[in-house]
Amino acid sequence: MKTMRGLASTGEVSALKRGGSSMANQEDSYFADLEIRLAFTERKVEKMKQEIDQLETRFTSTEGKLSSLIRMLPVDLLQGDAEESSP
Repeated sequence: MKTMRGLASTGEVSALKRGGSSMANQEDSYFADLEIRLAFTERKVEKMKQEIDQLETRFTSTEGKLSSLIRMLPVDLLQGDAEESSP
């Protein structure tokens, strides 16, 4: 699609006079649509960032709880597991 500037540079000035306002309205509508889509996408990205932060917090909390539970296990049990898993 040619822009208004592109039409003027190719000598299609009469097209600008006749349909220029229609073309300008189409361009305005197109860019307004892009702005709406961009705003929607930015909101989705922000929501995803928040979800990632929540998941990281939950993971860190779970990791801490698991660490605490492992420390509560008897040492001989942990050593037995280590011996079984070594080649």
